[in-house]
Amino acid sequence: MRQLIASIAGSDPSGPLNPARQLARLVPLSADRLAALPQDRVVAALAIIDPSFDARERSARERRDVTADVTSRRMEAAQREGMKIAYLTRFTTDQLRGIDAFFATPTGMVYAANARAIESDPAVVTRTRDVVFEEAKVAANDRPVEFLPPPRALADLTLAELVELAAVLGVAPATLK
Repeated sequence: MRQLIASIAGSDPSGPLNPARQLARLVPLSADRLAALPQDRVVAALAIIDPSFDARERSARERRDVTADVTSRRMEAAQREGMKIAYLTRFTTDQLRGIDAFFATPTGMVYAANARAIESDPAVVTRTRDVVFEEAKVAANDRPVEFLPPPRALADLTLAELVELAAVLGVAPATLK
């Protein structure tokens, strides 16, 4: 489930908080050029222009994990509710008691014959899908760590910081102006 939510929320390596992707938003260099840099140089460049990147990324990751946990619990509840509806529309109370005794009874065989249809019943599928979409919207709209300062613009850097950033990126300081 976490992988599903992470992919929806954008925490995969090319996601919004990927260091190279974040750096590409802040400096006038091509994404291809930045992708060719060693990771330690990308991280060093971000430390100059966006000192809060690590804290923001860590917070976003923690929030995604919490969202994934909440979503898993909500999905399980939604699936149980959907399955309850699906079972109640397909089986009698006596049949449900027989299913509870598992597949050893004739009713268990009826269950086995209907298990796939129940899993794909609109009541189950719809409720599960709705939870995933709702949680994905929340995660996508969640702004990580409001209290951290935003990344700085190149114009906010001191001359020394600009020279250091240029050195880390392997470009002339004038390239960054």
